[in-house]
Amino acid sequence: MDRPDDPAFWPEQEPSAYADAAGGWVTPEEVEADLDSLENPDAERVDLGVSLGGRPITALRVSPSANPLYSLRILGGHHGNEPISVIVALAVAERLAADPGLVPDDAEVWVVPDVNPDGLAAHTRENARIVDLNRNYDYAWGEAIDPGASPFSEPETRAIRSLTRARTWLGGLTLHSGASNIGWTWNYTTEDRAPDEPMLAAIGEAYAAQVTQPGFWSTNGADWFPTHGDTTDWSYGRWGIPEFTLEVSDDKAPSDAQAVIDWHVDAILQWLLRPPDLLAEAVSNQTGEAVPVTAETAWPSTSPGGLLARWSDSTPTTWTSAGFESAAYGAPLAWSGTTVTPRLISRGEGAQDVPPGWIGLTQPGEPPVAFDGSLDAATLAPGLWDVVTADGVAPRSLLVGEVDDHVRLDTVEVEGAGINLTGAGFGRGAEAWGVGGPVRALHPLLRTLQTGTALAFDWVPGDDTVLVWTNGAWVGAVGMNATPTWDEDPPETIVIEGTPVAQPQVGSYFAGGCGGTGVHGAVLMFGLLGLRRRRVRP
Repeated sequence: MDRPDDPAFWPEQEPSAYADAAGGWVTPEEVEADLDSLENPDAERVDLGVSLGGRPITALRVSPSANPLYSLRILGGHHGNEPISVIVALAVAERLAADPGLVPDDAEVWVVPDVNPDGLAAHTRENARIVDLNRNYDYAWGEAIDPGASPFSEPETRAIRSLTRARTWLGGLTLHSGASNIGWTWNYTTEDRAPDEPMLAAIGEAYAAQVTQPGFWSTNGADWFPTHGDTTDWSYGRWGIPEFTLEVSDDKAPSDAQAVIDWHVDAILQWLLRPPDLLAEAVSNQTGEAVPVTAETAWPSTSPGGLLARWSDSTPTTWTSAGFESAAYGAPLAWSGTTVTPRLISRGEGAQDVPPGWIGLTQPGEPPVAFDGSLDAATLAPGLWDVVTADGVAPRSLLVGEVDDHVRLDTVEVEGAGINLTGAGFGRGAEAWGVGGPVRALHPLLRTLQTGTALAFDWVPGDDTVLVWTNGAWVGAVGMNATPTWDEDPPETIVIEGTPVAQPQVGSYFAGGCGGTGVHGAVLMFGLLGLRRRRVRP
């Protein structure tokens, strides 16, 4: 459909008298109270980070499954002067929490009602630093008003980046107001079209058909309103996630919020039910640990863990994992990587010399990094990076410290089959993974204790790295064991076995691997206060 000429469809109008008709502009405190009231055994509060002004950014994670295979998300409130986007997201959360059966089998739904709580409190589009958060993501960043000093310069967008790394996403909706449409990528250009545009258009048109709002329409994003550095282009461009911009109301703060809820909530719930066209799982055939995987379809789809879910009109052409050779999709993957001693760098250390033989870095969801002679953690996204060397890729071998300072990791101690961490700022819903073996596979660790200053997880002897996601921060430690013997004696060729499968059956692809050997030694930890060293018990 062509863009309407009515300027009311453009998202720059000022809010109307929402307070007069709806009992007051929704506040961040009310959002938090509403989410607290929705918790139940299938609906968990998760802390995603802290805003520039110190307000919590939180989500409600809803799933009836103990081990969901893919995730869907709904983000509201990127713009603080669009409170109806927050209210619609809350209404979806309320429906899901009341009836988790609305979530598809083997799935989980994350609802983040308020990405910009400071802006919501101040009734401003931007955050507390006058940055438009929906122009602060790093895909096609820069050509916009108030995009921030650099991509991901703001803690609010870093919280969404952190969440994205923690899951396999099938799709997402980013809620706004000031128009009445659903838009698909690309948003930054009309010259190039997204490779998946026919599929994206069909999904958008299917959503529009479910909406009862008069005049609602679907469109390619840039055909209607070009933007740079927005959420949906980043989600699709970096991860292959089909994410849509959903404008729920011509008025940014309409007087009749319930009407907007009635227009959209059932349509959103129906959108959540669209099944994946492909589900796959990559795990070690020796240990059952997950191996991140990328499938090449019309546009690459990347999983930070071993699970891969995709909406796709076509079967993937190739697939690969860090340290493996690319192969035809479903064909065995031969190990072509190498190993290096796991290393940690802290943001407090400043620039340092690149270790001998290191050429660059790669990480799912990030552009590759080539070295120019120095390595500075402040220029890198936090978390685990693959190290590119002259001999091949060493998967998940560099741990980079977090940029934010609301989480601090002080001590890490291994005691038998458990690992204990102390610090500050640990949030609800903390998760951890152990990393080890020649292909440096990951496996989730069972949480046994959580407070604001202490975490404990089950531990697998032989792992050399623990990676923790809590309150929007990635923190952890390396050196849980002495240098494993496989650092000096790289593994023989390893292949992934299996065949591709389509939904609803889940395929298991296997990569060989084993845990490292050695005794517990010195631990190198990263947190926000710089590099720290501790000893652990044998």
